[in-house]
Amino acid sequence: MKRAAEFLRSVIPADPFQLLFLAGISCLVVAHGLRWWPVEVCLGPDQFTDSFGRQLRIFGALFVYPIIFAGTTGYFVCFWPGGHPVRRILGLVFLPTMAGLGLMFSRLVYLSGPSSSVLESTGSIVTHRIHWAQTMLWKLAGFQFSLTGLLLIAIFTSRLALGIATLPLALPGRHALQAEDFGSWRRLRPRDIAKDGESRASEFERVTLTSSR
Repeated sequence: MKRAAEFLRSVIPADPFQLLFLAGISCLVVAHGLRWWPVEVCLGPDQFTDSFGRQLRIFGALFVYPIIFAGTTGYFVCFWPGGHPVRRILGLVFLPTMAGLGLMFSRLVYLSGPSSSVLESTGSIVTHRIHWAQTMLWKLAGFQFSLTGLLLIAIFTSRLALGIATLPLALPGRHALQAEDFGSWRRLRPRDIAKDGESRASEFERVTLTSSR
């Protein structure tokens, strides 16, 4: 148990709140392979007469690509945050994820929803469809994981902006080990190196003379 605890501690980042960022990015990476469309809603090829609806049905799955991009760049920011890590997170993770979620939600509102009456106004139909889509969000794992990932990343980013959290990702003891190695090299003085070289040379001469005899 002690060795297992030591191993777990060795793989946990030096700043434990970095786990929030890693968990949030993992949620974004996993989200694209989950369900984004209600099971009870089936779209037939002849259901939409307008060309926009048909194209949205065919190419709408591409709207999840910004979320895939955000998850990939999130791992990049983990190890190469640059001079302004908060800006990188906002520009490369937050904005693409929000854009992807907005596009997927708009597709859900436009293509799905209960049937409407011809007597209803356009505003009433849109409002009714938006409310219906909002109730469906909590049944779709793709939206759930993406929103959960954004929440975790937002918590870490707020701490990073306040100077409480740090990037890049670093394991505990890494800097201490580097400092110890550097100190060991500094303690190894030139005259010690020269003395060690002289002793090795004399030993080599003795072995050579012995073998020649």
